[in-house]
Amino acid sequence: MCQLPSRVYRPRQPEKTHLYQIVAENLDYFYEVYDERFLAQYGPLSAHVRQTFEAYLRCGRAQFGFARIKCESCGHEMLLPFSGQRRGVCPSCQQKRAEVLCRFLTEEVIEPVGHRQLVFVLPKRFRALFHRDRELLGAMCRAAFEATTAFYRAGVGREDVKVGMVIVPQLFGDKINAHCHIHAIVTDGTFDPEGDFHLLPIDAQKDVKILTKLFEAAVLDLLVKHERLSPSFRAEMLTWEHSGFSVDASIKVHTGDWGSFARLVRYIARPVVSVERVSYDAKSGQVTVRSAKKLGGQRPVVASYDALTFLALLSLQVPPPGVHLTRYYGWYASVSRARRGAVGGKRDSKEPTEVPPPPVAARRRAWADLIRQVLER
Repeated sequence: MCQLPSRVYRPRQPEKTHLYQIVAENLDYFYEVYDERFLAQYGPLSAHVRQTFEAYLRCGRAQFGFARIKCESCGHEMLLPFSGQRRGVCPSCQQKRAEVLCRFLTEEVIEPVGHRQLVFVLPKRFRALFHRDRELLGAMCRAAFEATTAFYRAGVGREDVKVGMVIVPQLFGDKINAHCHIHAIVTDGTFDPEGDFHLLPIDAQKDVKILTKLFEAAVLDLLVKHERLSPSFRAEMLTWEHSGFSVDASIKVHTGDWGSFARLVRYIARPVVSVERVSYDAKSGQVTVRSAKKLGGQRPVVASYDALTFLALLSLQVPPPGVHLTRYYGWYASVSRARRGAVGGKRDSKEPTEVPPPPVAARRRAWADLIRQVLER
């Protein structure tokens, strides 16, 4: 006999949300005035962006298609509306992607060791370059990995070790504004060729200043290579005390704390905006955006836009088709995982042996030497 689930499926009814109403009521006019109002600032509106907005208006609505699901045992039936399966606009579709990523990482990628979130932030003057050029954005992700690898290798005193790193670049800020930066999940140490784990504690204030300087130098070198920056200005910026580059390493997930790890993955892969954060006044055409973070149980207002400006900002978050937004490096790269003898897509179940880190003084001397070499190039 079929046992009914304790939770009953209820359709989302997206058409009742303020976000849906913003798109539905203003999209046609947005298309009409885009070239006049936003083309110079944001560039042309691609066909893919138009398709994504239109897919959002159909997502989760039964009149645009559904699957009929029936239990063979009890005959219970339900209708499941099709989803749009597009990135950048629909919160539901993006949240599903976050859940899929969370399961893949925990089941196939992540080793049972401590991890840390690293957030790499660019100066405002450079953000638009990486937002518009996805090839350059990929190169910046690689630069963040190389800087992190150099930092960890100097810290453990070995050149043959690898750090495990998963990078998710984000192109938006809390105000739904264009804000290109990088979120990364990185192992709290390195793996040697034998698979042993070399723990590397990090002081989130003192030690991360070294990693910030390495990241800054890597990005500036990248911009010089792509002829977006002159070598003389690169050399000058490296001498600035406050250049606008920063790295945050304050969030740590301890070994075996899979609940905290899952919350971290959902956070870095979260939708651009959720329906709870947006309210719409149809009479005035104003959109109010609230913060993703709660203060005293409430989400403070962080921005207010007219509906067309809001749609223009949202359109910037639609990635081109085929562009990967989750990247795997080092110990977590697909090639590296395959070489460790994964069978059927499963990672090796052998737990790494933890090797204690070098003394704090030795680690900091090594990092200081590394920075000296970078600045003397």
